Amino acid sequence: MERPFVVDNLEVATVAEGGGELVITGPREACTMLRFSEGDLALAVQRVFGKPLRIRFIEGAAAVSVQSNASMRRRSDTEGEVVQRAMADPAVKSFRETFPDAEIRQVRNLKE
Repeated sequence: MERPFVVDNLEVATVAEGGGELVITGPREACTMLRFSEGDLALAVQRVFGKPLRIRFIEGAAAVSVQSNASMRRRSDTEGEVVQRAMADPAVKSFRETFPDAEIRQVRNLKE
């Protein structure tokens, strides 16, 4: 599925999953463009998560600023382990295959 504008608009948005839904928060223009691709997004979400999720758009603040590769390298060992664990997750791998130009900007340790 070749949809470069979807990836561009996801890049300026924050995406969170929980409670059976995928919440996409971003600038009005990005949310509007993503709504046009909601069918494609729904297919990608089902492929990544193995089940359909409700997709909700919230017009608001842009995504967290992009961290440079150098700042990512300065993370502590614990944070590095969290990133490695996240990158090894099958859902993350599948999402990265579906959106090859996407970039992972932040990883939270949900075990804390």
